[in-house]
Amino acid sequence: MDVLDRAIDVSNTLFQAARADYSEVLLVRRESLDAQTELIETKKRLLLATVDLYVALGGGWRGDEESPAPS
Repeated sequence: MDVLDRAIDVSNTLFQAARADYSEVLLVRRESLDAQTELIETKKRLLLATVDLYVALGGGWRGDEESPAPS
């Protein structure tokens, strides 16, 4: 994400120096947001896959109806 933050800084600098118009600044920010959203979705899929693997290997918890009565 450092590269995307740097791209935003560069686009802002270019805009302030009148070397870029504001639509370019907005485009860079949108691309950064899209990349961050994709990273979040990827992490979510990884966590869900980990949970699915855990359950497939027999892990999980039992609800109250399945728990043995306390002695």
